[in-house]
Parts: sequence; structure tokens; C-alpha cells
Amino acid sequence: MPGRPHQLIPEFLKINAGQYQGVMSTCPLCANSGRCTSAKRLGAGPKHTLKSRFNWRFFTNVFTIEFLYFKTMMSRRVISFNLSVWLVLGGAVLAACSPSPQRHSIEFLASDAHVVVGGVPLIVPFVALTGLIANKPSFSLNKQKDRQAAKERLEAFRKGASSQETAPSVDRLEITMSTFGSTGVDSSRNGICALLSRQWSKSVCDDPWAPLQQAIPHDLNEFYLVDDRKLDVFQNHLTVGRERVSDQLNKMRLRVGEASVVCDAEGPASTRFCTAAISIKQHLAVVWTVWDGSAETHFRQAEREGKAITAFVINALGPSENFPALLSAACALKNPSAPTGFHKNPCSEFATKPGL
Repeated sequence: MPGRPHQLIPEFLKINAGQYQGVMSTCPLCANSGRCTSAKRLGAGPKHTLKSRFNWRFFTNVFTIEFLYFKTMMSRRVISFNLSVWLVLGGAVLAACSPSPQRHSIEFLASDAHVVVGGVPLIVPFVALTGLIANKPSFSLNKQKDRQAAKERLEAFRKGASSQETAPSVDRLEITMSTFGSTGVDSSRNGICALLSRQWSKSVCDDPWAPLQQAIPHDLNEFYLVDDRKLDVFQNHLTVGRERVSDQLNKMRLRVGEASVVCDAEGPASTRFCTAAISIKQHLAVVWTVWDGSAETHFRQAEREGKAITAFVINALGPSENFPALLSAACALKNPSAPTGFHKNPCSEFATKPGL
């Protein structure tokens, strides 16, 4: 891989207002202990919330041990000093695990990036490439230098991705399908819809109920285009059951047109979470998350979304766009529990057109 209750763990943290769910991060200060978490807005999926494992309970437990030990060995002054150290350390780590906002011009966000994944050339607007345009947390003492370096890397990537001839090859590409335009809360993207080059991106830009958004993972449940020879890029991604995504992927035999699923051995009692993957063409594959819901099982969700994502990659991200074919597939593969929106239903209009 809206709002979904389980994510493949991102390399950067995202904080959004609304309903929240805990998602483990790759914060280097505590990734080995699995105590870092970030928060994500919960949308259409089951309302599952993980309590933060990296919270003040951790510091309280550690301090309690320290207190009992030093109670007979040291003075109150030393105990007070230890408490101050833990509080400062806690604040520093929490700050380090928090992202800072990143703003880009709508012209840049609406522009197309030419990339190659698994030997397959793709065209994706930058606004959908959240793994590239979002600010990653900095753990350096010189954050300004880090921000400048990140800006230079993005600019170098932008220049390379500006044409098919210079398109960079990447092992993994994070895609987020969402309402790219203004949501009414953030007006910084006003006008972006008219600048997008392809019809699929325009169709979802100002319509959260667009068929494409109802058929494939969207909003905060991003999915990943990946070179199937480089599945170790998910080695630092953890599931809700705290399993490595790369280990689950290595258990699969990826096939074209057939989704593979491996589920967490442990996890919340109310919901079963699984990693899904499907081969698209050549060495290009897709990885995302599915779960058991009230409307469909995790296997049915993986089967449906796998077909929808395949149609999306082939008809929307290739050298040329085939939006009628994409819309037809999206309408047939919508989430069975998808709500009805306020916009005119393009599926009913599309179905009445002769020859389609």
C-alpha cells in the first residue's frame, strides 16, 4: 500500500488530524526496540487503534527502576538529576521522530515524474509520490544542512525525472492516491487540478468518491511499486504484528494477475492484517496491505485491489493513458462498502455510452 487500519511502515512519519491509528516507524533511535510509533488518520477501514509503544510509560518504567536502585545508593540530588536527564532525552527522541512540514509549488507537484521500476517506464505526477516530496525526520544536530541536502537530492531527482530519456531507475516507488486538490482545510493546492496532465489524476483531484479512489488503496494507505528483484528494500518495514514485510514477501511466489497474501501470525484479535503483492509485468510488482473487514475478507480485498492496481498501472502510468479502460475497471472493482458521494456518478454515465 484512505484511511486504512494498517500500513507498510513508511520511512518517514506522517501526522494528520482526525481519527488516528498507531503505526510503527523506522526511527533509528528506537527501531530495534519497536517502541517508536507515529499517528495516521483513520478513514474507511475498521477503527483499530494501537497504543503508542514509545510513550511516557517507557520512561516511567525506566525511571522507577532507577529510583529503586539509587534510593539506597545515592542522594536525592542525583535522583533528581536522573529524572531531568530522562525527561530531556524523552523530549529529544520524540522531537527527532516528528516530521516537519514540507511545502512545494503546485506547478512542481502537478508536473510529471518519469521513472523506471523493474525495467518498466512509468509516468507519475509528483503530488502522488509522497515518499519523495514529504519531509523525512532529521536526526542530525545540523537540521538546516540536512534540509538543504534533501532539497538538493529532490532537485536532482526532478531534473532526471523530467524526461523519459533521463528517467532514473528506482527499486521502490511509494504511490498515494488521494484528493490531490484543496480539501478546504489546506488551500495551498488551489489550482493544482487544472495543471495535472492526465485524466485519471484530474478525476480524483477534487472528488474523494471517484471510482478510482474507491477501487484501489488510497489516502493514507499508500501502495508501493517495486522491483521484484529488490524485495529487501522492505527489510525495515514492519507490520501491525511486528513482522518484517520483506520476510512475508519472501514467502510469496509472485504471479501476473494473481495476488499473493501472507498474514501476520499475531496481531489485534478483532482484525487480521496481511501483506499483499502482485506482479504487473517484467520485474514490476506492487505491494500493499489488506485486512478482514465486514464487507470482504482479506483475500477478497487482495484479489479485487490487485486487479484494480494492475489496471491503474497499465492504463494510467504507462507512456500513454487509456482512461476509458481504467474507468471501466475501477467501476467494476469498487470497494463494496464504498460510500456514495455528492458528485455525479461517472460509472452510470460511463455504462450508458455505446461501445464501452
